[in-house]
Amino acid sequence: MNRKLSWLAALFLLGSVHQHAAAAPLKDFIDAHCLQCHRGENKKGNLDLSTLPADFSDPKAFGRWVRVHDRVRAGDMPPKKADQPDAKEKTAILDALADELGKSDLARDAANGRATFRRLTRTEYEYAIQDLFSLQGMPLKDDLPADGSAHGFNKVSEALDISHVQMAKYMDAAKRTLDRSIATRPDAPKPYKMRYYAADSHGFLTGLTSGDCVLLKDKKRDPSLPLLDQQLPSEKIHYYIDTVFKPNKSAVGVFRHNDADFETGFWKFSPMLPGRYKFRMSVWSFWWDKGEVQPSKKTQVVGIRTQRGGPIGFFDAPSLDSKVHEFDAWLEPNDALIFNPASLELVHVYHQKGRSKEYQGPGVALDWLDIEGPIHDAWPPPSHTRLFGDLPLEKLVIAKDVKGPTPPARLPPVTQRRRDSTFPSNLQEHGKVDGLFTVVSSDAQADAKKLLKPFLTRAFRRPATDAQVNRYVTVVEERLKAGDCFEDALRAGYTTALCSPEFLFRVENGGKLDDWAVAARLAFFLWGSVPDDELIGLATRGELKRGGDTLRNQVRRMLKDPKSERFLEDFLGQWLGLHEIASTTPDKQLYPEFKPYMQDCMVGETHAFFRQLLDHNLGIGNLVDSDFAMLNAELGQLYGIADATPGHQFWRIGLPANSRRGGLLTQASILKITANGTLTSPVKRGAWVMDRLLGKPPEPPPPNVGEVDPDLRGATTIRQQLDLHRNNASCASCHRTMDPPGFALESYDVIGRWRERYRSKEKGDPVKDKVGEGHYGVSYRLGLPVDATGETADGVAFKNIDDFRKILSRDERQLARNYLRRLAVYATGREIRFADRKAVEAILDKCGNVSKTELTNYGAYRMRSLIEELVVSELFLVK
Repeated sequence: MNRKLSWLAALFLLGSVHQHAAAAPLKDFIDAHCLQCHRGENKKGNLDLSTLPADFSDPKAFGRWVRVHDRVRAGDMPPKKADQPDAKEKTAILDALADELGKSDLARDAANGRATFRRLTRTEYEYAIQDLFSLQGMPLKDDLPADGSAHGFNKVSEALDISHVQMAKYMDAAKRTLDRSIATRPDAPKPYKMRYYAADSHGFLTGLTSGDCVLLKDKKRDPSLPLLDQQLPSEKIHYYIDTVFKPNKSAVGVFRHNDADFETGFWKFSPMLPGRYKFRMSVWSFWWDKGEVQPSKKTQVVGIRTQRGGPIGFFDAPSLDSKVHEFDAWLEPNDALIFNPASLELVHVYHQKGRSKEYQGPGVALDWLDIEGPIHDAWPPPSHTRLFGDLPLEKLVIAKDVKGPTPPARLPPVTQRRRDSTFPSNLQEHGKVDGLFTVVSSDAQADAKKLLKPFLTRAFRRPATDAQVNRYVTVVEERLKAGDCFEDALRAGYTTALCSPEFLFRVENGGKLDDWAVAARLAFFLWGSVPDDELIGLATRGELKRGGDTLRNQVRRMLKDPKSERFLEDFLGQWLGLHEIASTTPDKQLYPEFKPYMQDCMVGETHAFFRQLLDHNLGIGNLVDSDFAMLNAELGQLYGIADATPGHQFWRIGLPANSRRGGLLTQASILKITANGTLTSPVKRGAWVMDRLLGKPPEPPPPNVGEVDPDLRGATTIRQQLDLHRNNASCASCHRTMDPPGFALESYDVIGRWRERYRSKEKGDPVKDKVGEGHYGVSYRLGLPVDATGETADGVAFKNIDDFRKILSRDERQLARNYLRRLAVYATGREIRFADRKAVEAILDKCGNVSKTELTNYGAYRMRSLIEELVVSELFLVK
């Protein structure tokens, strides 16, 4: 060890920086520049450097020293107003400290590896099962216990424990998967087909008899149902239900979106068999003017989901023009389809004077819905052939007085929850089959071994060894000896495999990953699932370990695949906090224009924006400020951007140079998750920017520091209320860094709308306007003006969000560094440690070194390139 490091080595051995003369250089540095603020009871940032031990085996102390190193290296400490250390002295001390921090990390890696044994998350489990058995859309994760989280993601090993409850759930999930995978008949079941009309469904009937729905025929009011101006007596309701609505092929127009008190669905359809169903739906929109059907003022949007809560999609309803949409979805027995006029406001026509007879406003009409299914593109289905290959299905004949194998397990008949006389007669026969059929084998042991090996290879993400195959063949043989038929015996082997550590856990050996481990990492990284045939083929041929262009090409291929939407949903949901968007509900009095569909569009915008960055490999600076936005009609109206195309689809919209939009910071999704539902919080927004965008999370608040209570009266601004914290010595240092980004974003309200003044419930000027399409009278007031000015921690002033975005854009490398670190944690399941920083910086060096043409057209640190360089680096390829 050279002389420059000798004092530091002694320091680490002796334990306390301040107490031992052996650490004289660092002691002198701390005495001169740090202890004035970081010592004793009045220590700032809750950091006492006089007692901080230098025992790097203690994770808490290690983290503190990393924090010290980073703050001093960045120039944040000592404060600008304090005496600054000599530059050479500072560099020498920081380099020595960094060297020892890195050595400590490497020692831990040598002992434990880069990532420990970790199980699949419940999302990964669901996707793995769906892809393994070709059962796309089959729901599983909601029945599994929630996952923990560490270092910002639920993929990190220390957050993924396992319990006996979890194992019991895995057993149930395996049983349900095999029930839905195995063909129980030689021919495909005859698909159920039916056309449903809204007037014959309970949810719509409720609206028709209350005034929230109207009966329509030939794009006009259907005179068979008089306009309602008051509540119908019960006998009148029964009359209309028994005569007018049953059966009725007229369209139904709906005036409100679904909520807890009103839900329109096709309750009379109740699938008997699980599987994929096809749907055709005819919808259109209109303007209702006291009984007259007029052209709609805009294209409305319909949302469809299953009763279990699974979203299917959003579909446009053009003005007075029936549009037929086709889609498919997985349905479980006794599931139902929910129809929601999502873009409509939450009006209660039955509460208004005159009801539908006097109502004026938008509506969405449903002509009919066709249902067909379950649909099978091949028979036996791929899920069955994955398990049993081409073994025949034969009718089981049980001879009297002859002992034979136990008949295979079969699901009991589904008990219909929704039954009435409108059900077609063939529904009762929908799930029936003449006789009991089962898979048969003439050589059970040989067939079991032949079938188990490829299945185990795919499920375990590496070639199954002879010992593994024999272990599961033994399970099959034991069940055969116990009297099970071949199908059930092999099923027991598959169930055991699906509950085994090799399937439930990500198993990686220490050191450089082999081809199979690389294939699995890639697949779980970008698809959240097991490798596909192409990755398996590359791993089999040993081509992945070559790295370089082979891996880069796989990244490009996989990001083009529809399964990469899983990556966008999961990674952005955790990194940016989009999964938390429904955790607060905007106050109805202050934000009457908000509706759940708007929230769906907020998340959709961020997904579409990030997809653009990846597809076109744009620079990291677009996260802060972009010259385009991905908008649909709903968000175009919210943002006041008239160029947005009608309907639900998101389109790339160019933004002028002076636009208030562009980048992540000004997207409604980010602005909503960083607000509290009533008023905005500069602290919360500032902390989000520092942590999620810049990777510099603020320290936790000191104990006994109260929350800032929102002033809904409008007497004070949030800036005035925060002065109590900013003037507190123990809070000031963090607020100096954290508050400026929040102040810059004060021009955006809780739902992301631009504002000049705050909304309040008491003080301020009354507002006479109405919001939306004229159904809500505004009850809030316009209060105090918004102040979006501020000064960064290093003294740079800004007037508004435009100035602040320019400040953030000056350090694109830090934006890229944070993004890359987040990707690495998500991809490898472990935190990025101090020793990994050189590898991170090497990737940044490569991605930041671009030509002038690339810099002009795309920007530096291109988003997809950072992913590509990550997967060819040791961060990804070494455990």
